Amino acid sequence: MPESIQRPSDPGPLVSSARQGCDEALARLFERHRGTLGGFVSSRLGSRLRSRIEAEDILQEVFLLASRSPSRVELRDERGFVTWTLRIAENYIRKIARDWAPKKRPRRRSTLSPLAVEGFGPEEPATVVRRSPERVDEELLFLLARCEEFRSIESDERGPTDR
Repeated sequence: MPESIQRPSDPGPLVSSARQGCDEALARLFERHRGTLGGFVSSRLGSRLRSRIEAEDILQEVFLLASRSPSRVELRDERGFVTWTLRIAENYIRKIARDWAPKKRPRRRSTLSPLAVEGFGPEEPATVVRRSPERVDEELLFLLARCEEFRSIESDERGPTDR
């Protein structure tokens, strides 16, 4: 069996020390498996992320996250260490991909009035109601009244200088 990965039943001195909180042992484990971790990180970075961040920067962040993580107490062997750090790397890459993803633009609000959508045209609500009251149902009348209330409240709040 290769020296770099211990048998699952034998955690080895580095894993035991790392599990007990020794950062030096954790760093040595990390260095021992840096090639595997670096290859994984490089393979997971798309071209968009690769243009913004280097694999080495991600490896440094993974080491910091691993050294602060209380779950290292659960490490059983070196395979477990590799799996654990690969999971940390995967989650970190997902996080930065999410953080750097293009943001959706807010939807533009329609400039059409509800009356224009209903086929009344861009006229003021009061004009429409006076001109053709038979085309306006009760629900629309209620909505028109609410719109007029809001307009009067907005104009009162603006004051004479803002008009």
